[in-house]
Amino acid sequence: MSLDDFLPFGLLIGFIAVGLFVQSRLRRRSRRAWEEAAAELGLQFECEEGGAKPRLRGELNGLSVSAYELEVRTQKSRSIVTRAEVLVPGLPADLRVARSDWTQLVQDALGIREVEVGDPEFDKRFRILGREDVARAVLDADARRSIDDLARGGTAWIAEGKVLVQLQGSVLRSHPFIERVRQLVFCAAAVSSACRSSPRK
Repeated sequence: MSLDDFLPFGLLIGFIAVGLFVQSRLRRRSRRAWEEAAAELGLQFECEEGGAKPRLRGELNGLSVSAYELEVRTQKSRSIVTRAEVLVPGLPADLRVARSDWTQLVQDALGIREVEVGDPEFDKRFRILGREDVARAVLDADARRSIDDLARGGTAWIAEGKVLVQLQGSVLRSHPFIERVRQLVFCAAAVSSACRSSPRK
């Protein structure tokens, strides 16, 4: 066999080696960003062997915080997102708040009734589902302002008793992620305060 016969095989091995090298560097960079975020925020860092499935856990301002990577699959693609969430005591699990989007058309077609809280701008920008009296009590002026600010910074929503944010991709730079988590906790604290002051029925 001539050298030309080995060339395609050599190129393939080279491409595989470069791919593994790049993947390894990205994983190390991501792990370093997660560790920096954990140290800066005062949260515990966890991950599986090899740096897979990184996660932060702990408490900030008396609220339970967690952040983790999540694989999102569709029929045509797969992608990694980073999600952070704060559990808010007293926040009803059936209350859902999210920016209005195309899913509103689907919900309208299914006859799912949207709740309004009496703030025309907020009601226009957000889709609110749940009991109207509970939504009005929990989504006071401070909570609405915090939710609006959080949603302006990217994907954010309220569901299952939590306030959540999501970023595309893995955490490769810690600073934007840290700021986003802090903004999330600030918003969750405002929602928590509204929950504590709302009348119980």
